[in-house]
Amino acid sequence: LGVGSAFLVSVLLWPVRAGAVLKARLEQRFATCAELFASLMDSFLTLQTRLDPTLLDAFFHDILKDRALYHKVLRHERLIYRENFSPLGARLQTLELCSAHLFSMLHALNNVSGKGYKIFMEPELREMTAAIQDSLLEQAAPQRQEEQSLSSLTRLDAALVKAEERLT
Repeated sequence: LGVGSAFLVSVLLWPVRAGAVLKARLEQRFATCAELFASLMDSFLTLQTRLDPTLLDAFFHDILKDRALYHKVLRHERLIYRENFSPLGARLQTLELCSAHLFSMLHALNNVSGKGYKIFMEPELREMTAAIQDSLLEQAAPQRQEEQSLSSLTRLDAALVKAEERLT
């Protein structure tokens, strides 16, 4: 009876918790990604100020843990539930791509020689940064309404138009 109970708990309850934990962790990662992106862009816009080279290490480590947890969720929950896990995988892949871009940004910032440069399109880049941050934060809270998602895309589109106008 004890072994059977333990088996049922491990098969029926743990995977549900693992999926919920992964969703919560991905929401935290998107919020962290938004903060890190804002920090990197702020450093870029303030004469390409150097940042701590280990700034992203914890973020990368957490994403690796999330990937391992995702594989566990797939391995256990796919057998029992008919839930579509593709959105979780897509969100995780998006975070992995974002982390690679953040690393490139950090590397570029820390390899600027000299004092750095004043960016003449600073207001436009700050607006784009804010719009991208909004989009990342919406990924952190996927239960937000679709209207808010459209508003952040509209804001990003408007920022891109302003930047293009400034260039011409």
